[in-house]
Amino acid sequence: MYTRGHKRLASNFSVFKEKVRHKHFLPPFLRDKDLTGPKPDRPVIIQGDFIKDQLPLQDDFDLIIGNPPWESRGDKQIALHFVKRSVMFLRNKGVGCLLLPSTILVNRYGTLDGGWFREVTVEKIMQLADFRFVLKLPKLITHERRFVDVDVPLRQFLAAIEPLGPRAHALWVQLPPSFVPGDLDALGALLRRLPRDHRYAVEVRHRAFFEDSRWEQRLEKVLGEFDAEWVGFDTTVLFASPAASAAEKEAWMKKPRLPRRSRALTAHPIVRYIGRDDAARTVEGWQPWLDTVTDWLVEGRSPTVFIHTPDNAESLALARRFHDDVRARLPELEPLTEPIPTGPPTLF
Repeated sequence: MYTRGHKRLASNFSVFKEKVRHKHFLPPFLRDKDLTGPKPDRPVIIQGDFIKDQLPLQDDFDLIIGNPPWESRGDKQIALHFVKRSVMFLRNKGVGCLLLPSTILVNRYGTLDGGWFREVTVEKIMQLADFRFVLKLPKLITHERRFVDVDVPLRQFLAAIEPLGPRAHALWVQLPPSFVPGDLDALGALLRRLPRDHRYAVEVRHRAFFEDSRWEQRLEKVLGEFDAEWVGFDTTVLFASPAASAAEKEAWMKKPRLPRRSRALTAHPIVRYIGRDDAARTVEGWQPWLDTVTDWLVEGRSPTVFIHTPDNAESLALARRFHDDVRARLPELEPLTEPIPTGPPTLF
C-alpha cells in the first residue's frame, strides 16, 4: 500500500478487498493468477507522497488499487493526479482499480482528459450503488452564451457523459430568470440539435410561464415536440414565512419564488422540492407531493424527486423518509436498499 502524506493514514478498502478475494472483476489473465505470491523483497508499506515523492517503485505492478481523495479543482485535483500517475507503475496489460466519484466524468473543474483515455483501456465502470443521474447542461451553454456558439462545449459535455450510458437518466436544461417567453424559439432550436437518444428536462424561472396560460401552453408545446419534461421547482414552503437561519436567508437570496406546479408532461416527471432547515416543517410542506407522486406511480410514470433544504444537512435522510411516506400510500412500491453502515476507517 502506498499512501499520500506523511502521517499514518488508514483507508477503507473493504469493497475492493472483497472484489479481489473473489477475483470476478479481474480480466482473465489475472483471474487465475496467484495474487499472493512469494514473500516480497521490498517493503510492503511505504510511507510517502505518491504524487510528489520519488518512491522506490517500479513499473511492474499487475494490479493497482486506490481510493484517492477528491479534493481541490482543475490541475490541483488530487484524485486526477492519482489516476494519471498510477498508469506509470503498471506493467503492460496491468489493471488499475480506483474508487472515484462519478462526477470525475462530468465535473467541469476536474475531468479526465482525452489524452489519458488514449493511454489506457477502460474495461469497466462499476457502479457501487443503483444511481441514475439527472445531468445539468453547463452554465456556459445555458446562461453565459444563451445557446449561441455552443457547438464545442455541447460536444464536449456529451462526450464527457457518454461513459455513463443508461445511468444518464435525463439531461437537465436549467434556464435563468432572464429567459423570457420570447426566447422559446431559441430553446426549441437547442432541443432540435441535441441527440434524440437522451431524455431532456427543462427548468424555467421566469414568472410569466406560471402566471400567463398563453406562455405556459406555448412552453408545453415546445417541450412536447421533443418529449421533454418541465422540471418543477417547489419553493412555496421556503418562502411561506421569514427566514430563520443564515442558510435560509441565503436560500431566499438565490432561489426563485415560484408556485407549486404538479403537472407531468412525460412518463418521467422531475420535481425539485426545497423545505426549511427544520425537518418537521420540511416534512409538513411536502404532504401535497405525496398524493401527486403516488398518482404518477399508479399511472405507470417513473418520477424523480429531489429533496432539498437550505443547508442540505439532512437531505439524504429526508429523501429516504419521503420515499417511505409514498410507500405507505403505495405498499407495492419497492423499499430502498439499506445504506451500508459506516464507522471509523480501518486498514482492512
